Amino acid sequence: MKKFFSKIINYIKRTAWIQPLLIVVVIFLILFLLNPIANGISSIVSCIGDTNNMEEITFKEYTEKVENSAVKGTDNDPVEFVVVFTSDTCSHCKQMKPYINTYVKSKGSKVKLYNVDVTFNTKKDRYNDKTVTEERLQNLDERINQYYENNTSKNNVGAEPAGPDEQFQLIGTPMFIWYYNGLEVKVDVNPATINNNTEFREFISFPKVDDFADWDVEFDAKKILG
Repeated sequence: MKKFFSKIINYIKRTAWIQPLLIVVVIFLILFLLNPIANGISSIVSCIGDTNNMEEITFKEYTEKVENSAVKGTDNDPVEFVVVFTSDTCSHCKQMKPYINTYVKSKGSKVKLYNVDVTFNTKKDRYNDKTVTEERLQNLDERINQYYENNTSKNNVGAEPAGPDEQFQLIGTPMFIWYYNGLEVKVDVNPATINNNTEFREFISFPKVDDFADWDVEFDAKKILG
């Protein structure tokens, strides 16, 4: 075998016209492979940038967690968490993601974050949530609207209710809802720009009990799920 390859190499060395031909072939191979290599690198970078350290749950699981926390939570042993609604097409979500990931991974993080992705018409499997529909988002929107209208200025949701002709008045992304024993104690839709990890840590922290919104309407998963 070695003699065979040795003869081929010697033949190439002695034949002048084969050497330029081989160089041309190598160049074409490199050019042909550049695009797949670039796509591979791009995919790797995309996957890294798409990292999500929050626990992803479906829309139905979200309603179940809220209802269960209302049953299990007490003032002495409260069940607290934040649900973050995001969309694959939301540029502000992508800007917030590095700060969210850093917070979730940090040792000092005290708030549990769940992520519900409400992206529609996507080919990505991770967003293939059949339990979230426009009708269910509309039902959630109506609850948030009641939260906004029925109580005090503590119930600011970071957005004004839109006109009655609009399907979703308050639902937007990113949307953060702080839950304490099954009740929304704070809601923020598309919050002001977060500039660093410290600002996000302050933003995501739970409000003090005295700052909880005046909201005692029981969360009804069946009503939201329809």
